[in-house]
Amino acid sequence: MEIAHENLNPFSPSLCLSTSPLQVLPTKFVLLSVVEKLANQGSLGGIDALLGCPLHLPSSKLFSEPSFQCLTAKQKQIAILSLYYAANWMRELLNAFSTQVVEGRDTISQATKEEIIVKLLKRLRNLVFVESLLNNCLKHHPVLLPELYPHLESLPKIELDFMGDSDKMSQRLKGTVSTSQNIKRIKRQSSSPLANSNTEQKLKQPTIIDVWRKAGAITSQEVINEDLSMLPSETGPLESAGNPAKNSNIPQNIEISAPAMSIEAQNYKFRPLSVDCFSILACLKNDQGSCCADPSAEVPLHLYLLRDLHKKLDHFSPASKQKLARCSNPPAGLMGLKLTDFLSKIKPLFPCIRKNFDRAILILRKGAETCQDHWKTQSNFAVNPEIIDKIISASATTSSISVFKETLRCFGKILNLPDLLKEKTILSDLLQVFLPMEISDSFFQGMNLFPSPGSIDYLYSGAYIFLGGVFDIAISFSFTLASEVLLTLQLMVTSIRMFLNRSPRENRTDTYARLSKEILPFLSNKLGNYAKQLLMHKCDLDDVDNSFKTKGEMVQRILRIYLENCQSTSDLLNELACSILPQVSSSRTSTEDDNQTFPTLCPATLVIWYRVMHEENLSTLNNLFKEIAILEKQRGGAKVENIQRLLNKILQSVNVVVALINLCRTNNKVSIRAMAVKYGGKFIDSFLKVFDFLKAQFQTHKELILQLIKELQKATRTIQTLCSEAKGSKETAITGKIPATKRSMERFLFHVKALLYTTPSGCSFWMGNLKHKDLMGHVVSSQAYMDDQNGDINDESADIIIEDQPTNVATP
Repeated sequence: MEIAHENLNPFSPSLCLSTSPLQVLPTKFVLLSVVEKLANQGSLGGIDALLGCPLHLPSSKLFSEPSFQCLTAKQKQIAILSLYYAANWMRELLNAFSTQVVEGRDTISQATKEEIIVKLLKRLRNLVFVESLLNNCLKHHPVLLPELYPHLESLPKIELDFMGDSDKMSQRLKGTVSTSQNIKRIKRQSSSPLANSNTEQKLKQPTIIDVWRKAGAITSQEVINEDLSMLPSETGPLESAGNPAKNSNIPQNIEISAPAMSIEAQNYKFRPLSVDCFSILACLKNDQGSCCADPSAEVPLHLYLLRDLHKKLDHFSPASKQKLARCSNPPAGLMGLKLTDFLSKIKPLFPCIRKNFDRAILILRKGAETCQDHWKTQSNFAVNPEIIDKIISASATTSSISVFKETLRCFGKILNLPDLLKEKTILSDLLQVFLPMEISDSFFQGMNLFPSPGSIDYLYSGAYIFLGGVFDIAISFSFTLASEVLLTLQLMVTSIRMFLNRSPRENRTDTYARLSKEILPFLSNKLGNYAKQLLMHKCDLDDVDNSFKTKGEMVQRILRIYLENCQSTSDLLNELACSILPQVSSSRTSTEDDNQTFPTLCPATLVIWYRVMHEENLSTLNNLFKEIAILEKQRGGAKVENIQRLLNKILQSVNVVVALINLCRTNNKVSIRAMAVKYGGKFIDSFLKVFDFLKAQFQTHKELILQLIKELQKATRTIQTLCSEAKGSKETAITGKIPATKRSMERFLFHVKALLYTTPSGCSFWMGNLKHKDLMGHVVSSQAYMDDQNGDINDESADIIIEDQPTNVATP
């Protein structure tokens, strides 16, 4: 590929007659390739020269920072659109010629196939280069790109000024015809001295400006002169006012493996890559030289295709279907393709994905940037131009990190595709690819029946062992990458759960894919241990991702995995809330380790832990309510020991919420106190759902139920104090949550009152008004919490005092 204007094949004259030739050019090539295949039994030998022919683009000198900044807005737009159309042309070339190298298709000879593979890899490097340059240009000069629809009837007309307002654009569209005539007249006048060379004019190669001028996209002679000035002169380099080239700066490094965020925002407008393009993955050499693990610099190419595979998997993923349903555009490259056909097409790629994943791990384990010249050498071989003050490079470490993440995410998404369970061959092939070299029987210690080799649970276990080994490697140098492995292990457990939740008929008829029910709790327990190991790992230093936001989100997900996959969530929540969280200081500036057990629990992440534990405790209580509902439906009534167990679990949940809310007595963070008020009210609402059950069991388990009420009152009193202090100090983050929480506490009060009135308890109780106390328990003046703006909310909320005496009801 040459980004220059010399020695390039001209555009076809017929394209100049089209309204927007550059937009329909890829579509016309698709039609041409289809006709060629039909005429030559699937071979594209008649048009294979198009795969390697150069492209007509602005000079690479224009994309240097000084030159690009001196261009006008319209000139920048032309340069950006040139890259955009070039990228789409390359995509269609890859779509067409990748069909020639698909495994199992013998439409061409082996020699021709090898020649096409070399050209495909070159063109793929060109595409990666152009899109990286395009992304960099869009980042500094945003342009609304035209949509290249798959169907000709939907194609809009090219409009250079996409950033203008709608009135200006409509006015420009109305004047297109007259403007085009003026341009032709001006052109005839300007070319009159050369009237004797009509033959040369006809044979002269049309430039991009010529094509757009004939399309009616340029509206004045002034704009024409302005746009023509951007093309390099044949007599010398580009010169501009002020000669900015003299101001030499440090070259800008453009990392091609970094996510192209500017392109991603408009990715739906690009011509999509077809599924056949993934066959290029099998064409990569995957060799390892004596100098490094990637002597051919193929990891960036693998990453580019892997990211596209990830996008296509998103379409079939159940979690993404609702989001994609809102989009009017069809999924990229998947129009009319069923999931079963898609899986069949990507099945041959599994070994290639594993090989490059192993290569990425090897590069990351070395931990050093080695052999940086490989990409430059291969880029020069693909005739990618050099930009004066830009270094378009591919870091081996950065590329390997991205390959590591994308491989795990694709693996997890494939495992959880809804129809994969019906494609047993594809599932087994995928799991076999990710098996370790050896599966030791020691891994299955604790299971009553070991899986037999070749069975589906054996394959799941083998892949789990392999990823566990990757986890042990990743945690030694990166918290972020180890977190990615943990999330993939979670997806494996989810996939097994999907298997076990199949209908009984499917399980009876499918003996091959029958899973042992013992495998799910076994692997879930190991998943919880991996999560605990990660939470006990310091995440402050990470040579992959130092973003606190990213790590905060990861800590949240890891903690949920730990709580949901332990042997007893209630016991673990009780331990964390009562023993671990109180050790954390409320100061962000604390230099000492606040928690020796869980280094990920620190003042900066305390809010995350606090919220997750509240939510998981609520979830635990709601699950207990469901269990109670099932228990009550049993014939003959529930067993006493089962009721006792449930009441103890409810008491544990109450103890957790009391401990979490009482944490506010030693922690003055507004966010912590706001969550205490919010989740305290939600917990009371959930607790009231089991009140009918408590009422029914009151005579048998009176002492335990009264203990539940007394313990929960400790939380309600702290919440009352938090509400009073928040209103006094006008903490809006808290006061907005007070009304709903107070209504919940009032309902709790009346439910308790009704319970003690209607059931003989042997206790006395009375309604009393709470005294104003601060969080330390000291009585304060009621005037300290006066708030005129919230006078409608009664601070003197009533509370119930219960004593173990003969019943004596009094209401002062």
